[in-house]
Amino acid sequence: MHANNEVGTVQPIAEIAAIARAAGVLMHTDAAQSVGKIPTHVNELGVDLLSVAGHKLYAPKGVGALFIRRGTRIEPFVHGAGHEQGRRAGTENVLLDAGLGAACEVAGRWIGMPPVRELRDRFETRLKELFGEKLTVNGAGAERLPNTANLNFVGQVGAEVLARLPGVAASTGSACHAGSVELSPVLAAMGVPAQEGMGAVRFSLGRTTTWEELEDVLSMLGAASSPTRAAASAGAPVSSRREHWEKVYGEKSEHELTWHQANPSTSLQLIANAGAGPATRIVDIGGGASRLVDALLVRGFQHVAVLDIAEGALDKAQRRLGSRASAVAWVAGDVTSWEPDAPFDVWHDRAVFHFMTCAEEREAYRTAMRKALRVGGQAIIGTFAAGGPDRCSGLPVVRYEAETLAAELGLGFQLLESLREDHVTPTGKVQRFQFCRFVRT
Repeated sequence: MHANNEVGTVQPIAEIAAIARAAGVLMHTDAAQSVGKIPTHVNELGVDLLSVAGHKLYAPKGVGALFIRRGTRIEPFVHGAGHEQGRRAGTENVLLDAGLGAACEVAGRWIGMPPVRELRDRFETRLKELFGEKLTVNGAGAERLPNTANLNFVGQVGAEVLARLPGVAASTGSACHAGSVELSPVLAAMGVPAQEGMGAVRFSLGRTTTWEELEDVLSMLGAASSPTRAAASAGAPVSSRREHWEKVYGEKSEHELTWHQANPSTSLQLIANAGAGPATRIVDIGGGASRLVDALLVRGFQHVAVLDIAEGALDKAQRRLGSRASAVAWVAGDVTSWEPDAPFDVWHDRAVFHFMTCAEEREAYRTAMRKALRVGGQAIIGTFAAGGPDRCSGLPVVRYEAETLAAELGLGFQLLESLREDHVTPTGKVQRFQFCRFVRT
């Protein structure tokens, strides 16, 4: 095996092949994990046979290749016809063969995978900061594949760690049998202590993996590791939710937030469609560090309020606006318990409602909206749409279509308009949003 499939360590195949050749022994290596990631030149490795698995380098599943050095004789795999130079009877699948060839051509431009290695190393560094001595890296210090991170969550069970990562495709080498945990044979052979290895989880990064996706994993792992942060999930006390978002805004700059928009064009379009003008009383729910307030002030709006649970988010917006911040009413509070002094004409929310994952929270939100919005006033709500993310900032979200959002708001809110928006995050990832405009009846 050129590179271990579990921990990603690269074996000294060239040295092993030289020993085998000196003894007159043929040498085969399984290069399924390494081809397309690191150099696998058969002459440099000195092997007689080398096998490739297509799906490991973005080729179609069900196709592979076997290198056989000239002069090496092997028994046919399937007897009968003379296909594949008499080594495997059966008509070749040209479509899959062409797919493998194209994938190899592309993979040749990715050898070494520097961007992926950088992401992997950054991911491991952040996890070490998060868990300290409670996290170890299998294969640390050895040559490893650039995309593989096999990590021990010390004192935990790998399967239980994975259970706290919904939507994340990762694996564990430890196996659970009748209440006991069996250490992976690979880790056992490496001498990894059972207390560490039973918490092993393998994360495999790919060419399309983004730091934003890894941050979501970090958020989930961090939330699960801390009772306080875990309480920031659905139904948690207000104080815990506030701590979660204060931490988010404290750790990230405005441009690192996935929901950042330099120009909130869809929101502005719907506000204009609502007939809003300078005299309109408008509140932006979860506005935080949003640029919507900037755009409204530029357009002459005189009665703007911004509500956010995180004071840190409001502070960032006020510092950005400078002297203009005094023209805005800033409210630090939780929308589900907010009671405004006077009714508003427009309620805008692009950041909060989809985090309401339990019925009690959504009912409290609706109650607050009914209190805050005058009859005839309009509500503009943006949520993640079907096909959009199912988590944000490490927290689960509810995705809506126009019809399901209208049904959720229920009687008293009539749907006037709906729009879709493909929001491009600062890292270039597309997030699908559903926007709806309602009138309170």
